Amino acid sequence: MSDIILVKPPLSREEIYGEMSDVGAYDPPLGLAYLAANLKKNQVGVEIVDADAMKLSSDDVIDLISARTPRYVGITAVTLDIHSAAQLAHKIKQRNKEIVTILGGVHITAVPRETMEKFTHFDIGVIGEGETTLLEVIQALNEQKDLNRVGGLVYRINGKIVFTPSRKVNYNLDSYPPPAWDLIPGFPQNYPVPPYSMDNSPSCSLVTSRGCGHRCAFCFQGTMGRSFRFHSPEYVLAVIKHLYSHYGIRDLRFVDDQFLASKTRAERICTLLIEENLNLTFSCLARIDTINHRLLRLLKKAGCRQINFGIESGSQRILDLVKKDIKLEDVFQAVTWTKEVGIRTLGYFMIGFPTETEDTIRESITFAKKLPLDDISVFLLTPFPGTELYHSAHQYGIFKNDWKSMSMFIEPCFIPHGLTGKKILAYRKKAILQFYLRPKVVFSYLRTITTLSRLRVLIKGMFAILKLLITKSKSHN
Repeated sequence: MSDIILVKPPLSREEIYGEMSDVGAYDPPLGLAYLAANLKKNQVGVEIVDADAMKLSSDDVIDLISARTPRYVGITAVTLDIHSAAQLAHKIKQRNKEIVTILGGVHITAVPRETMEKFTHFDIGVIGEGETTLLEVIQALNEQKDLNRVGGLVYRINGKIVFTPSRKVNYNLDSYPPPAWDLIPGFPQNYPVPPYSMDNSPSCSLVTSRGCGHRCAFCFQGTMGRSFRFHSPEYVLAVIKHLYSHYGIRDLRFVDDQFLASKTRAERICTLLIEENLNLTFSCLARIDTINHRLLRLLKKAGCRQINFGIESGSQRILDLVKKDIKLEDVFQAVTWTKEVGIRTLGYFMIGFPTETEDTIRESITFAKKLPLDDISVFLLTPFPGTELYHSAHQYGIFKNDWKSMSMFIEPCFIPHGLTGKKILAYRKKAILQFYLRPKVVFSYLRTITTLSRLRVLIKGMFAILKLLITKSKSHN
């Protein structure tokens, strides 16, 4: 019997990605795996349930929990699946009101009071990083001690919502054990990746740092904080070697907000990978202003096959408005340098910013096609709780502040003045189709076919594009 079951609630790829669900990523629940590892280290019995990876409905999850009879259930949630998490908590209480329900993740950290007031079946909320907090909650409850001694909490007592003092940030990330990969159900086979993400196979996402020191108005940094904190290169290499030898991982996706924030650390990680001489490829996220020729050459030598850049818009006015702090000319230079050393490039864009117009959207589409990018991802601007735009969006247009509708792929929940939801969706499809239905992009993908598994993934991507094209044609009948 587990003391606690950690749950990622049901939220299918169709609910996340809509008509592009066939090529949407589904990453393993690394946050839960970090929590589980720290609990295991401290002799707490723990199990991870990833509903969608295990193909479990909400009722299936409840049946599993009832069979295991844990004392605690921890549920993680972003804004889009907070209602699914709340439904689980409600059903848990219906089955066994003695089980303590603990909510963690980005959403509760961003809006703790509103969340606890709206969803009364959560007993405790963990604000911010949870490794130490969750352990101390379980220890306190097991020993029948008061929760007010545990920092970083919101909880109920006598019908009132109570906050404890904020927890200090842990700058020694190496003090945490690596993720409990063995507790992630069906890892790594249960976690497919999109066509642009895979070279070797199987592939796995990995976080090697926390925090972001930048000020983008559309981004919430409350969970990890604004200060950069890093696992040491040696810690990172040990995790990679474990994944390589125990799970056959041959491709990594570093999903740190800024993998290259510390050039010295990034160079050391590359050097260690080169010395190990593993048959391993990887991709990473990077800001435009972290790129230089020397680092790019080292990344390429170490196995870097792709860098994903947050470009967001082809309008300098829009970039300045949302405090992106980059220049379009620097974007072009960084992407060009990256391509010159033989590393593939992906650009992240958004449509529907405050003050966005059809002209600025067209600027973004034109800019994306001019850049030497291999791939793009186009999101719908979504003012998530905790972001600067969450509080100011209503000044710039119609903001449907409904947590259920905050998808970056299906329907815009924010529509700037002068645009419509229909136009925003049409331009998003136009951006994707105009980018990918170019001969140079098609041939670029064909050159990446080196294995049968790669061919299968690309066929799925091709059908997703065709599906998008057909949907577009129908909408104009």
